[in-house]
Formats: sequence, C-alpha cells, structure tokens
Amino acid sequence: MTSPLLSQQAYDALYESLVTNRLRPGDQINRRQVAADLGVGIGPVVEAMLQLEWEGFLEAQPRRGTTVKAVSARQVLGWMHLRVAIEVQAARIYAGPMIGKAEDKILPLAQKLDASARGSDASVRHEVAFHRGLVDVADCPILTRMFEHVMRHSLYYSAARVLPKGPTRHPQSHVKLVRDLIQATPEEADHLIRSHLDAWIQLLTQAADNEAAAAPPVGEDVRVSRVPARTGGKTGGKKTRPQRGRKT
Repeated sequence: MTSPLLSQQAYDALYESLVTNRLRPGDQINRRQVAADLGVGIGPVVEAMLQLEWEGFLEAQPRRGTTVKAVSARQVLGWMHLRVAIEVQAARIYAGPMIGKAEDKILPLAQKLDASARGSDASVRHEVAFHRGLVDVADCPILTRMFEHVMRHSLYYSAARVLPKGPTRHPQSHVKLVRDLIQATPEEADHLIRSHLDAWIQLLTQAADNEAAAAPPVGEDVRVSRVPARTGGKTGGKKTRPQRGRKT
C-alpha cells in the first residue's frame, strides 16, 4: 500500500515544478525520473500524477505518456467565474459584523497586496493570501476548500504566463474594500466583490475572444493536408492519360 505521506510529497514536488515554471504546457513527465529525484518508489509518483491529472494539470496521451496539459484563455475564464461565485457567497455570509471582528487579521493582508508591484509573483501570492483570508472569515470549510482548488490553478496559470498582467488598481484599493465590507449588508457585499473582480472577468473575456479569433477555422487543417490526385493515376476506377498538346 502506498504511503499517503509519500504521495503527498510527490504531489507537492510536481505542483511546485508547475507553479515555478520548471514544468510547462506540453512537457512530458518521466515518472521514473521523478521517483529517482525524490528518492521514492514509482507508486507514490503515479498516485500524485493521477491526482494532478484529475485536477486538470496533466493529461495522459497515447504513445506520449503523461504531459502537462495545454491551457486556453477560455479555460482560465471559466475558473475565474467559479472563483467569483465562491467569493460572492462567502461575502454574503461574512458581511458586516463577522469581517469587522476579523479586521485586524485581514487588513495587514490587504496592505501587503496594495504595496506589491502589479503583475509580480509577489503580487499574485499576496492576492491569493488576501482573498483566501476573506473566504476564511465566512467560516465555511467547503467554500475554503473550493477556493483553494481554484487558486491552485490561478497560481499555475500565472507561472505559465496564461494570466494577463492584471487590471490597474488604485492605491489602497484592497484596504478600502475591507472597510467597505465591514459596513456592508449581504447584498452590498455581493455587489462589492463582483465589482472588485469584474476587471479580471473583462480582461480574461477579451483574452478568450482574441484567442478564438486567432484560431484557424474548423476543418482548415483537413483541407490543407489533403493530398491531390496524381496525374496519370486512377480516378473513380478509370485510367486517365495525360493530354498531348496539339501539333502545330
């Protein structure tokens, strides 16, 4: 029986390679090499790879083995819609007194995010910590688990340079968001979070539209790769002969 600790060790190592860009979309993963690098057996590595495949990071391909899955802007947009749904539901729960009691915990996270350079790796990680902190305030474990799952993808998309740089933000925008949420009703908190994340939705929608516009038309590769019939070959079961030019 495979040790859960060894499987988690292999999972953490592979995921860290994804979010630090050591593994990129299309890269093939040699499970024996991973096992040797980690000093574990093949079993824990296989379990970790199956988990990452189930989560959508890897894919098994015939004759190629397991590779890092390619990512489209449309997929990233879908994950962002799920993130909005989770954060909005959490906000409706913690609006007002609950987040007021957690202000001392949330404000420092907001200040770190506001002080970070937009688009930097530090900014991405501070954003995850801040929004995770907000969801935690709702005290709903299933929302927190779902948020963590979504943000694992967000960190990977950032490392793979799939995410755009990010919307322009005003100084102290996250500190202001916290103070507004403290004064908000559940309906107002719903609106505040949607408005706060809407710039991301707009950026990703534009990226998905641009990606779709740049893609070749469906079936174009079939038309291009079709091999023309050879002159003098057989067509429809009848022999064809090259035409001779008329003598002058």
